[in-house]
Amino acid sequence: MKIVSALLLVAFVALTWSYGEARECLDCSFITTRYICGRNTKTDNLLTFKNNCDLDRYNCLTRNDYIFDRDGRCPGRSDAESPNSNDSESSPIASGDGH
Repeated sequence: MKIVSALLLVAFVALTWSYGEARECLDCSFITTRYICGRNTKTDNLLTFKNNCDLDRYNCLTRNDYIFDRDGRCPGRSDAESPNSNDSESSPIASGDGH
């Protein structure tokens, strides 16, 4: 009985910890779309985001380090939704081939 109680406690703490991390990321659903191009500081990969809030949210959820590069969509590349978020309304639009 003590083992079951201990396992339930561990599961509860793990779920609470992971839920708390997700809640710290911004909710950008109310922000107006104004496309920006973001650049990953480590890989130079470009991603088009719907706004600055989405760039910050994407960094929070994926532990990446994208910074504002320029206004508008990233140039010279076709856009597709990023597979890194379940919420298509606030996920960035991935642009390019990773360079």
